[in-house]
Amino acid sequence: MPVGLIFMKWNEVTGNDILAKYPEDLDISNRTLLQLFHTHEYTGERGMISLMVGTSHIASYYTGNESNYCIAILLGLGEDPDEYEGALADVAQIFLQNLEDEDYIEIVPNLFQYLIDYPQFNKEQQLIYLYNNEIKRWILNHLREEGVLSKSQLEIWLRQTFPNGFGDIDLTLFEFVQNDFIQMHSIKNERSVLLFLINDLIMFRIPPFNILNNFNNFGLSKDLEAIFKEKIKLFFETYKHSEEDNLKIINILSNPRVYVIFDMLRNSILNKSDFEKLKNKGLKELDNAIKLLLDAQIITSLNDYYVLTSDFYIESFVPQYILNILKENYENKTKSERVLIKYLNILEETYKESL
Repeated sequence: MPVGLIFMKWNEVTGNDILAKYPEDLDISNRTLLQLFHTHEYTGERGMISLMVGTSHIASYYTGNESNYCIAILLGLGEDPDEYEGALADVAQIFLQNLEDEDYIEIVPNLFQYLIDYPQFNKEQQLIYLYNNEIKRWILNHLREEGVLSKSQLEIWLRQTFPNGFGDIDLTLFEFVQNDFIQMHSIKNERSVLLFLINDLIMFRIPPFNILNNFNNFGLSKDLEAIFKEKIKLFFETYKHSEEDNLKIINILSNPRVYVIFDMLRNSILNKSDFEKLKNKGLKELDNAIKLLLDAQIITSLNDYYVLTSDFYIESFVPQYILNILKENYENKTKSERVLIKYLNILEETYKESL
């Protein structure tokens, strides 16, 4: 588990300026910080490095010599820095977006908690976090329309659309690459690196099939089972799939404490005394989690029990609809044949790998 988080900037006069750290009493020597910056300077590139100091690992992201910011997490004994690469990229991105008026200072504790939670995230949670990010969602929607985008053009559009700052283009795209949503390629006669969409996201509510199929195993009465099934029937008779509903669910489930409760209720029916026991075991924000899930009609109350009303499906898929976009590009000559052929080859390989 991370033991500390530090935000720094290299100053040619004073050396390391610590902008924020958490916890506030975190002790790290100036010699270690100098070693960290010198290692980054040696590579000369933006990105993450890991450094062994005594028995501890430090994972650090450097924003490059133009801005000279460094975001570092101190890890415990035996921890693998690579497990935190995605989280560190997210934290660095959020930090850069909140530089004005030092807004980042107020959110440092939340960023540290995110680093603690991140290694336990499953694939579903990673997708939820990606789509809950407004800038990444904006990028994905543009890739859905275009299929392939110039990295330099995307950066221009981002600066125009998000004038308060979106951080760093490479940090922004990191999670897309890590989760196999895009591939980046340089192609002859193209001025910029191109981004190719190779996977898209689909999400919607579904009935809680596991609970429905195993209701008899939970020891509840037939009357409660009938009431439960009627609630599900009424909900899905009026349910309309929409982006607004998806975003509401995504926002709720992006809270790890809420997600834990949601995931538990996928496989069990819990009574209110069960939740009191969970509280006593230290599960935080339980009352708030239950309220959020009830208000969103993700769960319902059956007498003294909480039961899942609607499950949520989110998954990546190979976007075969892109073929229609490529056909239009070819007919209208809006993309070069070299780019279109490259894209077709990429999609073919991606599709084969998905089988």
